[in-house]
Amino acid sequence: MRSIQYMILYVCNTKSKIVHNATLETRKCKIEEIKTEERELYTSLMKAIMQGYLACPHCIGNTT
Repeated sequence: MRSIQYMILYVCNTKSKIVHNATLETRKCKIEEIKTEERELYTSLMKAIMQGYLACPHCIGNTT
């Protein structure tokens, strides 16, 4: 049986409604300061945006 692993690429702040690209994080993103209980994780940017999150201008840019 093969195990399936999902890569978490996007970290969302449920308080600010901002989605960050975890692989392109900059100092301005401050992902480490997002409280655990205020995080949602996604493997798809489009899914996060469809849930109402806005793209971080520092690590994603103006894609929405």
